[in-house]
Amino acid sequence: MINLTSLPTSDVRIPVSVSDTTEGSVSVSEVIFTSSNWETVQSIVLKGENDDEQDGDVSYTLSLSAAVSDDGSYNGLDPADVSATNYDDDRVAVEVFPTEGIIVSERGNDAIISVRLDSKPTADVFVGLTSSDPAEGAVSPSSLTFNPENWSDYQSVTVEGVSDGIADSDEIFTVIFFQVASEDQDYSGFDPPDVSVTNMNLDPPGINIYPTTGLTTSEIGDRAKFSAVLLSPPNSNVTIGLSVSDSTEGDLLSSLLIFTPENWDTPQNVTVVGKDDFDDDGDKSFSVTTIAAASDDPLYSGLDPADVSVTNVDEDGLGFTFYPIDTLSTSEDGKSAQFTFLLTSEPSSHVIVPVVSTDASEGTVSPGWAIFKQDNWSKPKKVTVTGMDDNIADNDIRYTILVGPAESSDTNYEGLDPVDFFVTNRDNDSAYVLISPTSGLVTTETGQQDTFSLTLSARPRKDVIIPLSSSDNSEGNIKPDSVLIPVNNWSDSFEAVITGKNDDDVDGDQAFTILTAPVVSFDYIFSGIDPPDVEVTNLDREPVLNLSLAALDFNSVQIDTSAVISLSVSNAGNDTLKITEITSKTTNFSVVPEEAAVPAGDSVTVAVTFSPDTIDTYIDTLTIVSNASQRSIKIPLQGVGVTIDNVKPVISEVAHSPENPGIGSDIALSCTATDENGMLDVQIFYRQGGSGVEKQLAMIS
Repeated sequence: MINLTSLPTSDVRIPVSVSDTTEGSVSVSEVIFTSSNWETVQSIVLKGENDDEQDGDVSYTLSLSAAVSDDGSYNGLDPADVSATNYDDDRVAVEVFPTEGIIVSERGNDAIISVRLDSKPTADVFVGLTSSDPAEGAVSPSSLTFNPENWSDYQSVTVEGVSDGIADSDEIFTVIFFQVASEDQDYSGFDPPDVSVTNMNLDPPGINIYPTTGLTTSEIGDRAKFSAVLLSPPNSNVTIGLSVSDSTEGDLLSSLLIFTPENWDTPQNVTVVGKDDFDDDGDKSFSVTTIAAASDDPLYSGLDPADVSVTNVDEDGLGFTFYPIDTLSTSEDGKSAQFTFLLTSEPSSHVIVPVVSTDASEGTVSPGWAIFKQDNWSKPKKVTVTGMDDNIADNDIRYTILVGPAESSDTNYEGLDPVDFFVTNRDNDSAYVLISPTSGLVTTETGQQDTFSLTLSARPRKDVIIPLSSSDNSEGNIKPDSVLIPVNNWSDSFEAVITGKNDDDVDGDQAFTILTAPVVSFDYIFSGIDPPDVEVTNLDREPVLNLSLAALDFNSVQIDTSAVISLSVSNAGNDTLKITEITSKTTNFSVVPEEAAVPAGDSVTVAVTFSPDTIDTYIDTLTIVSNASQRSIKIPLQGVGVTIDNVKPVISEVAHSPENPGIGSDIALSCTATDENGMLDVQIFYRQGGSGVEKQLAMIS
């Protein structure tokens, strides 16, 4: 994680890369810090890459190149690189399956051995093989070639039985794998395991018993098996009776074998069970006696197969006997497993054996101890191991059931430490991040928010970080930009909040995505898990302001009076238009109302009043401030203050000369008039006679 330590004056870009892309990769090629997010810690996810090569743990570097910025303080500043190690999960091995239990026959029955490599080689790998006894078995092919392309594919080796024409017993031979030849130094010289094969003898007539020696049973009931098969088809049923030489040491689950002309070549198993004589008499040998065959086929009648030697191991010495002796299995779903144990000899005092689990978070035991007395020492005590659910996606976990040491006044048993049991608890937890919901979330451009939750499916071993980002920060942002889920609070739901952003565009509802980056954690099971992204719709909410007039001209208005012009302000958008201010610069213009809220599709009437107080031309600006995209609109205002002429002129004197004119003589008239307003020219008219034509005498300005 990375962040800046001070506010930059310009964007800061830091290129990100790795020194070896075959070992690791990064989630981003650069990190960008701006003046608004310089303090925010940004995550860089480093992911290990699988090269399918056995190259050991490889170190490489997360390189943070010198910063690029117009801010001189940050430009060229080179952050420290980060060292990383990619742990290798490949091993050098040649996988051979199966390596035992293979049976072929002298009739040419064959078997298949599968071979492949466990890791990718750097060069061709040659594996040679042969039969240890070509008279008993043949192998094909005699060599296998693996290369960097087919190394993980199984290649087949065919093993075929060979008839030697001798009525002998089944013969064991070996498919020998030679040491690997390769220029890959890790594989060169590797010695694959050899394979044991039994070639069944089928030469008539005869009864093959295998094995006839080396069988072991025990006084606690351990069993041994041998098989019998005819070497040729009989023309009638062949019956072979079986018995044991010492019934106190062993017994048979079946005392009769019957071969028919149909099943003569199918081996039949005989199970020998050891018996407890409760005597500390040491290991005892006894025989399984095969009685001469009875059959109407003269070739088989009276044919006496080989007897079988068996050793019954004495368990009456000092110690403990356990059953089963295999690894136990429990599960986080509560599946349990049991084992029993008992003493192998009678103690002189009580023997207490504690039983405890090494990891109670994976499995518990009940009871926590076993008590053996003189009268029940040979009765098995049952211990139940129950798997526990740890709510952690930790795969199958192996733990141990510790048995003992024993506590007793019998010095022979005091401190005697029995074997412990390995138990595997099967995991039932899967690792994922639950995002709810992942769709249908809605925000608005007015800042309405919506939320989603993040919850882990199981308890992680280490803290889990889930980086979050918006695909379109102009429509919505996410807080926080990464969610930290601590181990101790893994089951809690953590909330992320999406806030709608206003882009000031009437662009309709817009869809965007909250991007969830792959998980960052030192828990290798959760690390790299990519949770689902979250789909969000940001609802468009934009008011649009329209005016009925672009300018207001009041023309001439009598001073000390008023004139009003109505201005219609309408909202053509889809959100409420909030007008916070309607003002003019001077007091000669006034408005009502000075603020208003106009719903979408509605309008409001603004009355603008002009009130001149002197004769003059008035110029002003009407300013409307709102939440529309224009924010502030200015409308020109104009008007003229005038005085109206509403007082008539007064004629104060009329004179003529001569005073007594004669008929036919000229006469001169004079008139004196006054006009209080003096706004208009004074016109004076006269008329000759009562009905004469009116004529203008003078015009006085």
